[in-house]
Amino acid sequence: MEKVNHYFKTYTESNECFETSDEFLFHREDDAKAHAATLRDKDVKAYTRAEVTGWGASAAERALNLRDTLQKMVNENAEKLKEQEEAEAKAEAEQKAQEEAEALAKSEAEQKAKEEAEAKHNAESEKQKEEVKEVVQEVVLEAIASAEVVTAPETKKKSKKA
Repeated sequence: MEKVNHYFKTYTESNECFETSDEFLFHREDDAKAHAATLRDKDVKAYTRAEVTGWGASAAERALNLRDTLQKMVNENAEKLKEQEEAEAKAEAEQKAQEEAEALAKSEAEQKAKEEAEAKHNAESEKQKEEVKEVVQEVVLEAIASAEVVTAPETKKKSKKA
């Protein structure tokens, strides 16, 4: 009978329940009979809220039962709300971490691209410097060669006069 009392406290909307010989409780008689068919003792007992709680229950007892039921509902709702808030906070933290990771990855990619561009620019500058150096050397050698050609006959004339 304790299970039946607990049933009616738990299922406040229900006005009847059905018990099989193995003490399982069911909301519907058909379900209880289907289960009982699998047992040796196929007896199904029906209980009503009025029988179990008694019409003569005092107002104080009914108020306590109501208070307990309401407290249970409040606790369940508070727990669900807490779980929901935790899930939202977790999702928000994960989103923030994702955004930070993406921002860091973008920053690192930009830095790498900048370094690669700078290295390419430096390599091109070095190549251009080498090309200019080679051209300057060629021009200088040509200038020296043509200067020798120009100065050589004049040097001969001066040595003849001496």
